[in-house]
Amino acid sequence: MGGRRRMVLSRVLGRAFLWKHPESKYFMARFVDVNGNRRNRSTQSTNRKEAQKIADAYEAATRKRRTAKQVRDVITELQQEITGEELPSQSFRAFAEAWLDRKKPEVYDATWVFYKKTVRKFTAFLSTKADLEMIEITFADVLQFRNEGAKTLTTRTVNYDLKCLRMIFKAARQERIVSEDPSEFVSTTKKAAPKVRRPFTIVELQSVMAIADDEWKSMIRFGLYTGQRLGDIARLKWGNVDLEKGEIRLVAQKTNKPLVLPIAAPLKQHLESLLAHSGRDEPVHARAFTIVGKSGSAKEGVAYQGCSQSRACCSS
Repeated sequence: MGGRRRMVLSRVLGRAFLWKHPESKYFMARFVDVNGNRRNRSTQSTNRKEAQKIADAYEAATRKRRTAKQVRDVITELQQEITGEELPSQSFRAFAEAWLDRKKPEVYDATWVFYKKTVRKFTAFLSTKADLEMIEITFADVLQFRNEGAKTLTTRTVNYDLKCLRMIFKAARQERIVSEDPSEFVSTTKKAAPKVRRPFTIVELQSVMAIADDEWKSMIRFGLYTGQRLGDIARLKWGNVDLEKGEIRLVAQKTNKPLVLPIAAPLKQHLESLLAHSGRDEPVHARAFTIVGKSGSAKEGVAYQGCSQSRACCSS
């Protein structure tokens, strides 16, 4: 029977029908809602009899304008009736924490830290709703979270947060915690005009160096003469420094790329003045190393503008 004929029968008889996407093992329900609009939703079932009951429940629920929680209750009852199994349910907070644990061995440390920040931000945004069932989270919630973030964060960060949420809800859907992904149709924000980072002038660098403490002066020098990110500078140990060869060896945290950097003469002179006080396994910048070790990010625990722009000086 053709799709158009099935839809006509669905309108007349008031019953949803099933179809299968070639890339999915589950039956899809197609039905008409109270406004006469066609709807498609996965039944998350491979059993035709069970799937048809779920499809009928979807249609009945939408025509009665039931809430997502009420729809889930209906589906749960059907699931128990047909299979004797209960649909799993979890709060966003609990599911996201478990998801982070699974992701940790799969991604770079910096990526995992970013995921953790996104989870923390969205959990705080949801407030008490973070401890309710995930099905209670709506498209409007995710959209508002994106819009609130766009007021204070960069376009890139907002879109990365949205990408992370999509991954979490996709995993929840695969585990049948939710039947629909509330983040799926939330669009990313448009890219703003690229900001050109202006390097410090010599006068500005002199002003910063005049008020910085000894460790910050050292980190600014590293940023100026190596062009490396603050976090990589903070993680340096004396074992990374080879004064005989005139090299600094490290693995960039963001890209996981091994780097061999030549030591400029002014930086070598500075290093020689420090090396006598430290062993190979000790950090070059002890306070910054401790902060990065605790927070996972130099930006979380340290004001970084000076080092960041001195890096721009090197890049320019």
